[in-house]
Amino acid sequence: MRGLMNGLVPFATDTNGACSLFLDVPALVIPQDSNGSASTMRRMMHGDDYEISINALNMVDTVYVLGNEDTFQDCMQDLDERTGQDFVVLVHGPVSCLLGMDLRHRAALLEERVGKPVYLIETTGNEYYDKGLEKAFAFAYETFTAPVAEVDAGAAQGTAQDGLNLLGLNHIDYEPEVRAAVVAAAEKSGSLLSVWGSRDGQAQWQQAAAARRNVVCSASALKLARRFKKDFGCEFVCLDELDWLDGWADGLQLEGAPRVLVIGEQVKSNLLRRLLKRMGADSVQVASFFAMDRAIKQPADIKLRDEQEFKQLVGDPQAFDLIIGDASLARFCASPCFTLTHLPARYGRREKAGLGRDWFERLAQAWNEYACSAH
Repeated sequence: MRGLMNGLVPFATDTNGACSLFLDVPALVIPQDSNGSASTMRRMMHGDDYEISINALNMVDTVYVLGNEDTFQDCMQDLDERTGQDFVVLVHGPVSCLLGMDLRHRAALLEERVGKPVYLIETTGNEYYDKGLEKAFAFAYETFTAPVAEVDAGAAQGTAQDGLNLLGLNHIDYEPEVRAAVVAAAEKSGSLLSVWGSRDGQAQWQQAAAARRNVVCSASALKLARRFKKDFGCEFVCLDELDWLDGWADGLQLEGAPRVLVIGEQVKSNLLRRLLKRMGADSVQVASFFAMDRAIKQPADIKLRDEQEFKQLVGDPQAFDLIIGDASLARFCASPCFTLTHLPARYGRREKAGLGRDWFERLAQAWNEYACSAH
């Protein structure tokens, strides 16, 4: 994997990101890297809830790529028959990509056997999860949305006057409670046609072109939003531009106007910046190892290139009063670090706690107690 870490916990790969799109979809997803991606995704998603959705053949990686193709086809056909999903998705892993496995040919052979669509997503296993999500969104759009919209002229003109899509509200960046809150707010705001990243699947993706606007919930979905705008004239805003979740910060105060650093996914971190500023933070800077789109990036925000740059950023005790990020980052921080569930996304089982009113109340209490004791 690109950018191997010496001290930080490894981040989820693009293979994991691509697989995560299908957790709520009746699809059989087979990462082409033996059990690595499947077992990792199960840990990240709280156990084995999605055991049927994400599967890997029980073979070592090298045999997976260099072995007898008939054996692979037999195993994948058996897996499909046992799970009975609507379609199959093959996703590249690091070994299959490195050795140049012809996944397109493998998909074509399997499609003949099982008699249902078999798709592929060309990840590498060497980029971060956001790139995999980006490729998965492009796949879903090109496979399910665009063909239907081309036939349905009404959809192309935006027939749903108050219709909207939530783009990038995915399992990796957002905890279930946060996703539920965003969906509830969207349903109050208009006619919610589809959620890209969780909950919905091909049926909702097929009607997404009828929306008047899109709300982007992660930077991995910005290309998708721009594609909607180019093809169908559908305008978009980012989640942090809306007041949907402002109630989480109402009535709370961070004493002493702290200088805050947030480390994590760009749109979610921008949302935190909005709420922290409402709570009285003097400044909120965002840093991320993942996508940092210039259009939604503030001048002081930083795209972290490697672990050393991260350590330099958080190692200066004079730079920030408060750092918000994943629990695994705390030991590197010179300033007090208030942890947030899997910011950034990483391997291993996630903790239960996530963003919400309770989280911001605990943040305000913890910071204010610290600020009082420090003075």
